[in-house]
Amino acid sequence: MFTTVLPKSHDLHRDSITLFEKLFDNNPNLNTPFQDKEKATYLIENNIFEGYVGGAMLIKSKMSSLHRKMGYRDMSLSCHKEEVWTCSINLQIQNAAFDFEAMGKIFYQRLYKELVNFGITHNVSFLYLILDPGEYLCTEALGFWPYVVENRPQESMDGLFHGLLSLAKERPAVKTSSLKPPVLTDRLAA
Repeated sequence: MFTTVLPKSHDLHRDSITLFEKLFDNNPNLNTPFQDKEKATYLIENNIFEGYVGGAMLIKSKMSSLHRKMGYRDMSLSCHKEEVWTCSINLQIQNAAFDFEAMGKIFYQRLYKELVNFGITHNVSFLYLILDPGEYLCTEALGFWPYVVENRPQESMDGLFHGLLSLAKERPAVKTSSLKPPVLTDRLAA
């Protein structure tokens, strides 16, 4: 079960947050857009029985700031919002016997459902995701996440995945690469 950790409750979940943040500390490019971690909301699952800690870090970011810092190539978004919920995810496996194919699939699919619930709670239809290439592959291969815009690691200037994740109950029918960004008329941020 995922726990929502608001900024004022970070100290109560410090061990899980510290494990979760290891990925960010090891990747300076990923750390850049998430510098204000004290303002982040976390969705964390600490499954001692299965041997993993994982979840999502979500933080409001200025869209112009993201573009400037990350140097996005061909990923212009036509939206009317200045702020977006930016998200990254992490799965830290603590048990060598973890069945990644079976349990990883369940984890990523459940995490997507938690993100949809987050979207409902915050009246958000899309999240802007910035992911380590390995996490991106897991969301694609195991989670089948419905990205509407994708800038894959090999296409981005920082080697990370950048994309818009639909939080709509019904999955979008069209997926767009970064070369042809869609015009977004739906809510992108809170």
